[in-house]
Amino acid sequence: MINKLKHAPGNDWQQDPDDARNLVAAVSRDWKTLLTWQVVDAEQTEVEDLLMAPILYMNGHQAPVFSAGAKLRLREYIEQGGFVLAESCCSEPEFDQGFRALMKEVLPEREYELRPLPAQHAVWRARYELKPDSHPLWGIQHGCRTAVIYTPKDLSCFWNNAETQPDNPSVIRAIRLGQNIVDYATGRELPPDKLEPPKVNRATLEKPKRGALQIAKLRHAGDWNVAPLAVPALMTALRDELKFDVALNHKALFPSDPNLVHFPLIYIHGRSGMSFADSDLAILRRHLDPGRGTLFADAACGAAPFDNAFRKFVTDLLPEAKLEPIPPDDDLFTKKVGYDLAAVEYTQAAGGGKGRPQLEGVKINGRWAIIYSKYDIGCSMERQSALDCKGYSHDSALKIAANVVIYATLP
Repeated sequence: MINKLKHAPGNDWQQDPDDARNLVAAVSRDWKTLLTWQVVDAEQTEVEDLLMAPILYMNGHQAPVFSAGAKLRLREYIEQGGFVLAESCCSEPEFDQGFRALMKEVLPEREYELRPLPAQHAVWRARYELKPDSHPLWGIQHGCRTAVIYTPKDLSCFWNNAETQPDNPSVIRAIRLGQNIVDYATGRELPPDKLEPPKVNRATLEKPKRGALQIAKLRHAGDWNVAPLAVPALMTALRDELKFDVALNHKALFPSDPNLVHFPLIYIHGRSGMSFADSDLAILRRHLDPGRGTLFADAACGAAPFDNAFRKFVTDLLPEAKLEPIPPDDDLFTKKVGYDLAAVEYTQAAGGGKGRPQLEGVKINGRWAIIYSKYDIGCSMERQSALDCKGYSHDSALKIAANVVIYATLP
């Protein structure tokens, strides 16, 4: 469940030797299943090993020291869906300043600044209803989720004393906050089987081979690339599992790009409102008919602003048509196209359980020219979904998207 990070200087990372053990024990009792933790070395552990646990935990008194290679691995761990939990042991200002500086080096982009978590953040109610002013929490939003949660105020000393002082009110509060953070980071889903090494999607710029399948991703103003590794993850699965000849990277295009005609499938993803000029709508309309192209879209983590905007987009695009539920017996959900989608898994935020995907679409000349999911697929494909993400599990999202790709590219 947790990898505790060994880092320089010296043994500063190990101020409270039982902190991670006691927190994991509390989560284990709550989840009624045995969970484990281990120590990993920042300077020797590869990204694949870091990803064996969903949470990477670090703390200390002094400013943490990382080599250039360790910083790169930490960034890649976050990009691949990992979650960092950090804490300033004993509220030491030196660690606080050092960790903030480390994050600026690892994630220097402005959108990745550490910011106080707002009162409406899901972490405050992930397991227990906690007051947002009960403990200072800072976070870094990465794509679809908060990927780093940091507190400059001590928690680990209380976690460390959970066995010897179980009735201490401060210990109880600290453990509950720790449980909330774990539940938020994992969505209360069990870690993957350790016997199955995690897959790392390293998207590299490549020139597609002639005839290889490539997906276009439509640029728009609604956070169009909030899940940049979604398409590479999907194409990797198509290549490895179904032996498709694919280009791993998506091709980012505006509707006005003349190359749009070369892409039978256009993917649209986002979490905010979007709109297109009439000239762009005309181009996309021609791409669907007579061009026989397909638009495949989903709302990042079920974001309502994107959902509302996409429904208006469909009305503007095809005034005579409307989105309708795709019937559960449609070939799109069966092995006639690709995978059997009779029992895909929903995230807890989407109601949990299993069943067929809830997809909507618009048919043109007997085929689904628009396929839309109000529940998230893209963030799940790149393992970036969190507790409040309304969507599908990672494996289910990949299978749904794979069926859409196969359907859209069938002759």
